[in-house]
Amino acid sequence: MVVITSLDDPRIAPYRSLREISSRNVEEKLFVVENSKVIRRLLTSKCEIRSFFATRHYHEEFAALLDAKGLAWEHRLTADDTLMSAIVGYTLHEGVMALAVVPHVPYFSEHLPTLELPAVCLCGVADAENVGSIVRNCAAFGVHSLVVDSATCSPYLRRAVRVSLGGIFALTVYRISNLTSALEEMRHSRPSVQHIALETSAQARSLHTVSFSQESIFIFGSEAHGLSVDILSACDLVVEIPMTPLADYDAANSLNVAASTAIALYHWQNGRK
Repeated sequence: MVVITSLDDPRIAPYRSLREISSRNVEEKLFVVENSKVIRRLLTSKCEIRSFFATRHYHEEFAALLDAKGLAWEHRLTADDTLMSAIVGYTLHEGVMALAVVPHVPYFSEHLPTLELPAVCLCGVADAENVGSIVRNCAAFGVHSLVVDSATCSPYLRRAVRVSLGGIFALTVYRISNLTSALEEMRHSRPSVQHIALETSAQARSLHTVSFSQESIFIFGSEAHGLSVDILSACDLVVEIPMTPLADYDAANSLNVAASTAIALYHWQNGRK
C-alpha cells in the first residue's frame, strides 16, 4: 500500500472536504464514502472503486473485499492516526474512506416498461441529509427504484451516502427532466401504475383511508414549495398524513419530507402484508 505523509498529497485531495463533493469530483463523476459500515456495503456493491484511504487496521479488515474488487496496490492509501485525524470530520469517517465512481444514472422515461415498483420520486428535495434519509427509508421498506429531478440533491453526495448508511447501493437511481410528461408516458405504457402525490392540501385524502397497489410511484416535493399544480393534476391520488398538533404549536402543519417518506412507505408495506 502507499503511505501518505502529507495532507497536501494530491492523491488524497478528494478526501479533504467532508461538507460536499468538490467541483472536480462532480465533473469526474466521483463520490467519497466514509464510515466502516457504509464502506463494507460499497465494497460488496457493483460500484467501481478508484482508491481506498484508511489506517492500517482497516486495510487489514477489508483486505479480502479489496482483493475481490481488484483494487491495485497503488490505489490503497494509508496514513498514521495523526494525519488521518487532521482531515476534517474524523469522527465521521472513522479513519476509513473510499473514492468511487458514480454509477450511470439513466433517464426515467427510457425505462418505463422495466421500472421496478414501487418507486419513490423526489422533486426539488435539495437537502443532502433529507435525501440520504429517504434513501435509507427506501432500502428499509423494500423500494428499489429512486427517481430524482434536476432540482434534487444527488443521492451520491458524500453526506447523502453517509446518512443513507449505504442504502444507495441497494437502489437503482433514475433522473428525470419533466415529471408531468413522464407520468403521462407511464400512464400510457403501464396503465396499472398508481401515481401518488404526498402533499398537504384541501383535496388530499388521509393516508389511513388509502390502499396502495404494488405498482405505485410515491412523489414527494420540497418542504418549501411542495409539488406543483401540474404534477398534482397528473397524479391519481393526493394523500396527506393526518396530524394532531399541540394547541399551542401551530407550526406543525406538515412533516419533514424524510419522516413523511418513512410513514408512507410503512403504510404501503403494511397494506401489502
